[in-house]
Amino acid sequence: MSNLNIVSTSPNTAAAQQTDLVNALVTAVQAVPVTPPVVTVVPLAAASTTYTYAVIAKLGTQTVPATATITTGAATLSAAASNTISWNTIPNAVYDVYRVTGGANQGKIASNISGVTLNAYGGVQSAPPTLSLVDSGLAGDSTIAPTFNTSGFLNHGIIEPVQVISATSGTIASVSGTVILTAATAGAYTLGAPIAGPASQGGQDGSELLLISVNSAAHTVTTPANAVVGGKHIITFSTTGSLANTQLSLVAAGGVWYIANAVNAATLS
Repeated sequence: MSNLNIVSTSPNTAAAQQTDLVNALVTAVQAVPVTPPVVTVVPLAAASTTYTYAVIAKLGTQTVPATATITTGAATLSAAASNTISWNTIPNAVYDVYRVTGGANQGKIASNISGVTLNAYGGVQSAPPTLSLVDSGLAGDSTIAPTFNTSGFLNHGIIEPVQVISATSGTIASVSGTVILTAATAGAYTLGAPIAGPASQGGQDGSELLLISVNSAAHTVTTPANAVVGGKHIITFSTTGSLANTQLSLVAAGGVWYIANAVNAATLS
């Protein structure tokens, strides 16, 4: 990762400097844009009604939309007059499908369809190369399809989420990616234990989680019993050192979090 370049036009106050630092950290982990999936729509009974569908690939915090339109759909969708929406997969994405035009109503018609997944080494774990959904009159929820959102970063070629927590309590939602803690006073956060085993068997061995505190605050991260190396379960951030922040890189192995690297070392208990 390249060095951070923090350019501030804000007042020279601690709060403004913290905002600049958080913005710079988030910018530093912006993902390489993902090529949208290619969507096709095939009517079962060709007619003359226009339909537009949006397939939204979701990768962590990213949303990557792609659309397709036909003018040969049936006026009324049914099992005998359906539209089949197909698309190629993006590794590790899940998909929502929206009917944007046509049908009795519009909005999201399917959620969280799984596609290709990769293991920790970037190899294919499971691989339906294309996915499809049959719209025989599925109900839309009236919501609007999201636009591009490319916040996130790449790890082993996989896009990982960035979570910013400003409160003094909360749950770290992911076992991989970056978590930025911005509270000025000590916060208490929880982190689940990783699943033991390789990705090919549904485990999370090799997952990497970077925790960053932008303030000198004695945050605690509590896991289930014995989920931190050495039979520990509480990580307490340091408030001393040459930098007014703590960075911890955790790696999952065998259902336990290991400390891979640290700036301003934390204590374990």
